[in-house]
Amino acid sequence: MTLRPDVVVAGAGVMGIFTALTLQERGARVLLADPWEPGHPRGTSSSETRVIRVLYGSDRLYSEWTVASLAAWQRWERALPRPVFLKTGVLWLTRHDDGYAARGEAVLRELGVPVERLTNADVERRYPAVGTSDLKFALFEPESGALLSREAVRRLAELFVSRGGTLRRGEVGLGQSTGRTLGAVSVGGERIDTGAAVFACGPWLPELFPALLGSVIRVRRAEEYFFGVAPGDQRFDSSHLPTWVDIGAHYGVPAVDGRSFKVGVDQPGPEFHPTTGERRIDPANLPVVREFLSRRFPALADAPLVDSRVCQYELTADEHLVLDRHPDLDNVVLAGGGSGHAFKLGPAIGTFVADLVTGVRADTEDRFRAAARAARPWREA
Repeated sequence: MTLRPDVVVAGAGVMGIFTALTLQERGARVLLADPWEPGHPRGTSSSETRVIRVLYGSDRLYSEWTVASLAAWQRWERALPRPVFLKTGVLWLTRHDDGYAARGEAVLRELGVPVERLTNADVERRYPAVGTSDLKFALFEPESGALLSREAVRRLAELFVSRGGTLRRGEVGLGQSTGRTLGAVSVGGERIDTGAAVFACGPWLPELFPALLGSVIRVRRAEEYFFGVAPGDQRFDSSHLPTWVDIGAHYGVPAVDGRSFKVGVDQPGPEFHPTTGERRIDPANLPVVREFLSRRFPALADAPLVDSRVCQYELTADEHLVLDRHPDLDNVVLAGGGSGHAFKLGPAIGTFVADLVTGVRADTEDRFRAAARAARPWREA
């Protein structure tokens, strides 16, 4: 049977899957393609957990998108065989009185998002495992938490197929075009005629469009560490400790879903190739993480490392996403540049991209254009 989908979506990570599901809900025939299985270990969406938090410094748009996405995640998970959102709350730990957290607190209060300001004494009383000696204050988002990212991607792909979508395994490339219209793509070498195409290929996007995105999106290593707690110690379980963000340094997720205590390094590492790169942590980084643990979570200073992961950030210079039509092809949309914060926004991204594909939205936001960006300091907003 000849496939003639209305839209081909390349990339079965969080951006691609929510784009495919949203278009499917609107009545489109969608083919979703990826070189590997959804949730494969090379993908940026493949880690066990991702943080979902509303605070974004002074950037109101991303906070609004997270509010919408948080509600959408909970709506979508009702159709899945198990929950993928864990309402652990998110604890922000800050060393500055007037920095990212303070600006974000003002935005959250304007939006009516529940948020508590905690003194160091409050933190010590509620979460005795947390060291506070260098903190100014903390913020707590009670409605936020963590997402089971790899599980979510796999189950959402299954949902897409169960609702009549087509999932194909194979690399996607541009096919024949006429003027400003793409008429076909190739999927694993097979020609697929299509009305439109979305390329949501994560760290492979700059390889597919080197002239357009090769200098806009850079792929950098990122590392995650999992530490084993002492037998019977429940202080690091999600029932006793929230998901947390130590601004500008590290973030983490308490022991959930049978996993150990997670510490992510929120700093981009060296450039990295997502297909051929070896996913082994750099031993030189472990002492730095242990020094952080000794200060912030002293009981884990000598805890054994029981697991680790290497993933990647697809970084833009200003950390804004790339969500834009191809400048030469009116029916091709590019979605990428997640910069380490896109997973939580998956539902909002899917809606935005679907609006571009279907013409509901005539143009993108300036911040999302597939163009060179001015650099700004890491995680500044």
